[in-house]
Amino acid sequence: MKIIIAGHITKDLIKFNDILISSIGGPPCYTGLTAQTFGITVNIVTKIGLDLEKENINWLLKNHISFSKLFTSTQFPTTKFHIVNKPSLRNLFLLNKCESLSSKQLEDDGGDAIVLSPVVDEIPLSLIKLSRNLFSHVFLDPQGFLRSFDTSGKCLLNNNFNTEIFQYVDSIKIGEEELPFITGTNNIDLSLTKLLKYNINNIILTSSSGKVLLITPKHKYSINIPKIKILENTGIGDIFTGAFNSSLIKTSDPLWSVCVAISASQTSFGKFGIAKIPKYNTVIKNAYNIMQLVKKSDNN
Repeated sequence: MKIIIAGHITKDLIKFNDILISSIGGPPCYTGLTAQTFGITVNIVTKIGLDLEKENINWLLKNHISFSKLFTSTQFPTTKFHIVNKPSLRNLFLLNKCESLSSKQLEDDGGDAIVLSPVVDEIPLSLIKLSRNLFSHVFLDPQGFLRSFDTSGKCLLNNNFNTEIFQYVDSIKIGEEELPFITGTNNIDLSLTKLLKYNINNIILTSSSGKVLLITPKHKYSINIPKIKILENTGIGDIFTGAFNSSLIKTSDPLWSVCVAISASQTSFGKFGIAKIPKYNTVIKNAYNIMQLVKKSDNN
C-alpha cells in the first residue's frame, strides 16, 4: 500500500525553555515516517532548497521515504521555522519560505491515498484537483492555508480559506482554533453542520483539551482523552495524520483509524523533534484502550 504526502519539508529551530534543537520537519517527515512504521510505502511531493543538508535527504531515503520528481528549488531556500514553546503558549516564526509545489510533480503511480498538508500555503488548487483524479482517497490538513505572517515572521491565522477545496477531499482534520476561521463561527455544532454540507466523508476535530470528534455522514463519535502534559508538540498533528491514513487504507474503518491516530500522538509525547515517531506495536496496543472511550451518537 502506498501514500503520497504533499507539503514542504522544513528546517525547524525548536526552543523549549533553555533548550534549542535543530531538526528536519514538516508533514513529509512526521507523516511520512509514521506511515512507514505502519508498513506503508511513502512518496513525498515537496520542495526543498539547495541549503538542505544532503545527510538529511540521505537519512530520509534510508528510512524508505522516496521523493517525487522536481523536488529541488534552485531559487528559494528550504522553508524554515523558529518554534518557541512556552508552558501555555507556542509561537511559530517563518524564517524562509520555499517555492510552491506544482501539479507537474504528481504522478499516477498507484498510490492508495494522498495527504495534502501545507505549512505555508504551498499547495496550489491545480494540484488538489489533480489529486482527486489520481487517488481514491484525498486527506486534507488545512493548517497551512490558514496561516499568514506579520513583519516579524510570526504566524497568525486568517479566514481566507477557499472552501472550493472541500469538493475534492474525502477526509479532513481541523484543530479547534482553526475551525472558526473556516466556518465563520465559534459554535462547534453549527460549524459541523456547515462542514457536513460539503459531503466530506470523515471530519476530524481535535482540541487542546484532549477531546477528539469524528463526524461521518451518519454518526458522530466523541473520544475524551485524559489530558497529558506535553513538553514539545511540533509534528504531533502530522503523526496523527500519518497514523490515521495508514490505518484507514488498511482497514477502511475511520473510527478505529482515529483511535490509532490518537494513540500514535499520545505515544509521541515527551520527545523532541523528529524523535517523536512512534513504534507501531505500542500504537496498536494503546489504540484498543482508546476504543473503549468512544461515545457514539447519530447526526440529526
